[in-house]
Amino acid sequence: LFILASPEKASAAVFYDTESYSVSIDVHKDATLSVTEEIRIDAFGSGHGIYRYIPMSGTAYLEKNGELIKVNRKMKIQNVSVEGYEYHVDTENGNLVIRIGSADTLIRGPQVYRITYDCILYEDLLDTMDFFYYNVIPQGWETAIPRAQAEVHMPETPDAGSVFVYTGSYGAADEGRSTKEI
Repeated sequence: LFILASPEKASAAVFYDTESYSVSIDVHKDATLSVTEEIRIDAFGSGHGIYRYIPMSGTAYLEKNGELIKVNRKMKIQNVSVEGYEYHVDTENGNLVIRIGSADTLIRGPQVYRITYDCILYEDLLDTMDFFYYNVIPQGWETAIPRAQAEVHMPETPDAGSVFVYTGSYGAADEGRSTKEI
C-alpha cells in the first residue's frame, strides 16, 4: 500500500514559474527508495537557484476497518546528487534542505533540475500490510505546479486491488483514487 499526497496551493511570489515536476521512485525490498526528481522552471527575475525541502518525519493517516490510524513516520536521506548544478545539503527544522545554485551566478530562462537521492524508510509497525507514505510532490512549493507526474516502481507486482493511491492536501486521509495498474 502506498499513499501519495499533493501540495497545498502556492503561497509566495518568486522569481520563477514551475513548468513541471516529475518524480520516479524505485521501491526496494529492504524498505529503501531511490528517488529521481526532475523540476523544470522558467526563471524571469533575479535569482540564484531553488531550494528543495524534504521532510524527514511527520504523521501519516490510514483508514483501517473504518478506523483512522495515526502512523508516525521517519526517514533518512542519503546519496543526494544534483546533475549539472552546484548544490549544498543541510538540515533545517526537521527537513533535509537541498540548496541548488551558486551565489555567484544568476539564472534566467528555462532550467532543469535533476535531483537524485535514496531514502531509508521508517518501520511502519503494521502487521497486516506493507505501507509507505511519501509526499511525491513537495508540500509548500513556492509556485503553482501546472503539470506533475509520478511513477512508482515496486520490487514485485502486488495483488490486484491491494494498491491504493491517496491524493489531497498534506495530512488528508480521504482516498482519492485506487488503481491496479503499477
